[in-house]
Amino acid sequence: MPEQEIRQQRNATFDIIRVVALIAILMCHSCFDNFPALMGIGRYLGVTFNFLFLILSAFLLGSSWNNKGCPKLSFEYVGKRVAKLSKSYYPYLIVLFLFLYFSQDYFNWRNLMTHTLYLPWFDKIDGFGHLWFMTMIVLCYISIWVLSNLSKWAYRPNSLIYGALIGGGVLIGV
Repeated sequence: MPEQEIRQQRNATFDIIRVVALIAILMCHSCFDNFPALMGIGRYLGVTFNFLFLILSAFLLGSSWNNKGCPKLSFEYVGKRVAKLSKSYYPYLIVLFLFLYFSQDYFNWRNLMTHTLYLPWFDKIDGFGHLWFMTMIVLCYISIWVLSNLSKWAYRPNSLIYGALIGGGVLIGV
């Protein structure tokens, strides 16, 4: 079997596992919403398969970057990835916030701004807390960009101090 076919087969296998993880995550939400007696199983499915999905996604992104020779990425990389997310995320937000506005339920401008800036982790809306992962996805893209440029920054004076301060600020914020 040629190397290209092996590589495609391996990635297809990982993608299948990710689909299984997504289905388990959807089942987790069904347990919470429809079957309160299954709350424990729902928590198990949610924690286990969210972790599996995020680890596999990070692995596939890292493998792709590694296969390309570990190039230093420009910040444009983050912009392109966020633009891809925005194509489905922003239409969803428009519908969500129109619904919240007209139902006069949980609408407020702070929620609108934090969600628009991909920060729902820090400002969850009751019933829509599942958007927390959008913050994590953007942070992963930024982390890949930072890691790809780490050697470039390591030789600049004070760059490690600045990096430690920023990293500490992020950890305190979480």
